[in-house]
Amino acid sequence: VDAWWSENPNYNIGCDPHQSGCMVLDVDLPLGEATLNAIADAENDPVPATFAIRTPSGGRHLWFRGACPTSVGTEKIGLGPKLDTRGNGTGYVLLPPSQIGGTEYEEENENEIAAIPEWIGRRLKARQDHQSAVVTDLDLPVNVRRAEQLLSTYCEARDFAFAGAGGDDRTYRLACEVLNLGISIERAFALMRTIW
Repeated sequence: VDAWWSENPNYNIGCDPHQSGCMVLDVDLPLGEATLNAIADAENDPVPATFAIRTPSGGRHLWFRGACPTSVGTEKIGLGPKLDTRGNGTGYVLLPPSQIGGTEYEEENENEIAAIPEWIGRRLKARQDHQSAVVTDLDLPVNVRRAEQLLSTYCEARDFAFAGAGGDDRTYRLACEVLNLGISIERAFALMRTIW
């Protein structure tokens, strides 16, 4: 670690929450907060005050004590639009003062880490069971059009991945977004190469 930081003191710091007995709710803009609030309202169980980190994109990482599967990735599904989990399985988060595009991750508060809400695990299981049942619906024309529109929107906004500026993370996150639209892995990569 000393050698790495001697070579480049600006390296980012990754953390596997599960190794600390925790999980992270990854609330991304623009829909993550609305998704989280809608679920909490439907469950009649407000999200407890807990330790939070503000991400460079303006989203938040909410930390909770307890185990939960990671819900972002090629064969997984999150709690809803822009609302994923990082826990057991593959998944990590960056910690302050890591930065992407010159903007740092920052502590949002000094709250104690609260216990994980029970509904997170239950809803993840229900969504994953549903996804398994509809896996044959991949690459439907409507899904491909939605993916093409998403990629075109990012192109128009000049939201690209750049080596050395969080490019791998940006590419990974975009691939997850495309896959969550009902696109197969092969088609997702083809669309990303062609459009983005």
